[in-house]
Amino acid sequence: MYCFTAHARERWEERIGGDLPSSLEIESIIAESIVLQKFRRAYTARGRAMVFLSVYWHTERGLVMKIDEKCGKVVTVIGAEGQGHGA
Repeated sequence: MYCFTAHARERWEERIGGDLPSSLEIESIIAESIVLQKFRRAYTARGRAMVFLSVYWHTERGLVMKIDEKCGKVVTVIGAEGQGHGA
């Protein structure tokens, strides 16, 4: 089950517009998307933990979503132009 963070909701409204997709719709978007980056954890040379978010590109919808797979949250959304409709 996926949900949007407050930031992702704001970016969706600003950059994509329309209703937020449901959890099932998010799963469908992910299934139809090209994976640009897989979610993974890594460690620096000093042992600090780092997280790389999943990045999915849905070509037909013209959007990119960054997702934290660990907690199942859409962290941000980027539209086809990289910004809002008016940009």
